[in-house]
Amino acid sequence: MTITFKVRQHFGLTSSYKCTAAVAAGNLLTLDANGQVDVAGTASTNVVGVAAETQATVGGQVTVYMGPIECTLLTVGAVTAGATIEPAAGGAIDDTAGTASVIDLGVALEAATAAAWIMCQINTPKYA
Repeated sequence: MTITFKVRQHFGLTSSYKCTAAVAAGNLLTLDANGQVDVAGTASTNVVGVAAETQATVGGQVTVYMGPIECTLLTVGAVTAGATIEPAAGGAIDDTAGTASVIDLGVALEAATAAAWIMCQINTPKYA
């Protein structure tokens, strides 16, 4: 699979954070108690934004897109266009079909039948 993180529109802010783990462009990121970011997971309830760039160095700075953004995000599996999306493993997304959502991030603008990069509209930060 070719990684294709793209931003169509961004109306929010960008900020730079120190990262506690390596992150890839397009990963959803969470904010910890020390004000550092990490890759979001399935049960993440504090998504601060989307990594604007890849940062392979633990402790390195990464630029984070916050606020309303239309961008491609990686799905963990099938997603329906128009579905509400939530954080999934590895900084990816999943739709909330048939499940109680942990945190609603936004809407999938495209469908996927398997893991794929799809255009989404999200609004971060989001906290449960």
